[in-house]
Amino acid sequence: MTGTFFEAYKPLFSDSLSHIVEDYPYLFGVALFAFSMVIFSPSATVAALMPLGVSLGIPPQILIVLYPCVSGDFIVPGANQIACVVFYRTGTTKIGKFVVNHSYLRPSFVLIISATISGYFISQIVFDF
Repeated sequence: MTGTFFEAYKPLFSDSLSHIVEDYPYLFGVALFAFSMVIFSPSATVAALMPLGVSLGIPPQILIVLYPCVSGDFIVPGANQIACVVFYRTGTTKIGKFVVNHSYLRPSFVLIISATISGYFISQIVFDF
């Protein structure tokens, strides 16, 4: 279903992102994060958007650095988060009354940001670009 959706709107995505990505290629990470947040699948996000990143001319090194950004599926609590909240009896893990203010937000953002920054420094060493 993601492939059908993406293929239908690929010209729109390509046109709207191409001008921004030429000047600021790291903003493609925001698109990766937003897309994964909507479709709840990091692997579907990679399959749909990484080829677009290549076709837009983003260097492969930057795409590798931005790979952690495809993990935005934690924003809206899914089966794993809800199950953890139910099974964890101490009460410290919970979902707030606004649904998107749950116990997994802060650690997940720290993980994605630190993984992206670490990937940047590792790519500087490995690819030397």
